[in-house]
Amino acid sequence: MFWPCPHIAFSSTTTLQSYPYMATAMWLVWGGSLIGALIFFICSSDYTFKKQHLWYGLTAGLCISSFLLVMLSGALSSQYFPLLYVALVVSALRGAIWPTLAFCTFSTISAYLSSGRGLEIFSDIEMLTKLLLLPFMSIVCYFVNISINRPLTFQEKNMDARVDRAYSIARDRAAQTEQTELKFFASNRKLYSLVQLFQKLSSKRSTGVIIDEVIRFAREEVRSQIAFVALNDEGVWKTPRFIGINEVTARIISQKIQAGIFNKVIKDGDYINYNNSHYHTQGKGEHVTKPFDGNGLRLESLLVVPLKDASGRKPFGILAVANKVLSEKYNTEDIDYLNLLATEAAITLSNMDLYSRLELSYYEMILALAQAIEAKDTYTRGHVSRVEQLSVFICQCIGLDKENTELIAKAAILHDVGKISIPDHILLKPGPLTFEEFQVMKTHASNARLILDHITSLPANMVEIVVHHHERYNGGGYPDQLKGRAIPVGSQIIAVADSYDAMVTDRPYRRGLSREEALKRIREGSGTQFSPYIVEKFLQNVESIEDFENLPHYFDYELKEAEEANGAFDEDGPEA
Repeated sequence: MFWPCPHIAFSSTTTLQSYPYMATAMWLVWGGSLIGALIFFICSSDYTFKKQHLWYGLTAGLCISSFLLVMLSGALSSQYFPLLYVALVVSALRGAIWPTLAFCTFSTISAYLSSGRGLEIFSDIEMLTKLLLLPFMSIVCYFVNISINRPLTFQEKNMDARVDRAYSIARDRAAQTEQTELKFFASNRKLYSLVQLFQKLSSKRSTGVIIDEVIRFAREEVRSQIAFVALNDEGVWKTPRFIGINEVTARIISQKIQAGIFNKVIKDGDYINYNNSHYHTQGKGEHVTKPFDGNGLRLESLLVVPLKDASGRKPFGILAVANKVLSEKYNTEDIDYLNLLATEAAITLSNMDLYSRLELSYYEMILALAQAIEAKDTYTRGHVSRVEQLSVFICQCIGLDKENTELIAKAAILHDVGKISIPDHILLKPGPLTFEEFQVMKTHASNARLILDHITSLPANMVEIVVHHHERYNGGGYPDQLKGRAIPVGSQIIAVADSYDAMVTDRPYRRGLSREEALKRIREGSGTQFSPYIVEKFLQNVESIEDFENLPHYFDYELKEAEEANGAFDEDGPEA
């Protein structure tokens, strides 16, 4: 019996050798389909609509190629019959079961009809077994399919839904925890940086330096392109410190502030959060004209907070940042942080102002005390002031720092304070002193300690400088006969300044020496009365002085530095 086909006649005598190219093609299709189907089954967990078509294509190729190989090699007598079993099992792994059952039925009927044995097949156990194994395999495939692809029950679906919800909640909470931790660490970092800034500011003694640190810190921590501070100087608003803008813009800002553009901050102490088109003042939206339109400056965002001290008085200045990086608007965290920074900056600046006033009062008190001593002797009037000027000059000659220069300048003002204890008949004697009178005069150095020790605001090393300014470098001075480096540096400096001024000043019993003669005697006293190093530096620089009367005092330098610091403008901001 022959199997009807338009091209090929299949019979029990048909062999693969008759159709070698077709057989090779079928083997390639069968092998490729099997490998592809197994890879798809192992790797594909997401069984979508498009992947479903790919699976059916691979299993169809596997089933058809195995069927043709069996039919080409003799149907029931074929040695490749197990290929059909493999195709049935693999096709049952995914998708619906009906294509597998349909293929099983078709293969069984086709194999039986192609054998041409009719009822005789039941007497051939081997062929009958092969034939019956096909429906048996279909039953196996059915159970394989339903075990893998069976639909979920209602309880299983609910369980899966609950598990998915639990996973979703866990993921959300993990994400929230991570965000909270990140915010916590960011806040801790900012607070730590703020504490470090506060510690740094507490050691500063210059208003300009303090403001520089504050605006740099504000721009970095609030992530802004622009930062500036404006201060009210006796009713006139100035912008002495800025970053990210030029001098012209800073002056325009000062003029705008003077015109009242930030009155909400200046009068009420509120903050202003400006976002391109309107202000937000304490949470209340208020539409106003853009503050800097037409001035060559585009502000996408602006946050302004007041500078006011703990007394609760009206703000004496403002701290502002503008054009927040990677954001359109400053948030609540930025506002709170800038307010905290502004409060600390305001307290530091207020303390700095109080410290400056206290220093000035202290200086005036010392000066008044020194002038009270000079008032007793018209011939020594101005001596204290000149010694202070010369001492500051020598400090600069030897390169002393600001702190030590200030200390020595104040000690120079007080160097003769012990003369209050000297009787007038000795202190004001118009002629040379006798030996006994000179011994009394020498006590003014040790008496200075008794007077100054009761002023607790004076540093102890300042008192020592005053007491030992009559010590000689070779140990022959008074009151303690200190020698060489045992003498405080400040005392050595004042000794040179005091001696020079005493030599060039007129006294009742003699005329003052010329400048050249005084400098000659200073040189001759090097190594015996004076420190050689200090004398050397003094003589190297003294030629540059035309008039000793015009030498600046220490506080003249202080005022000059303050004016330069408060009035300095730079295109990119203040100098470091």
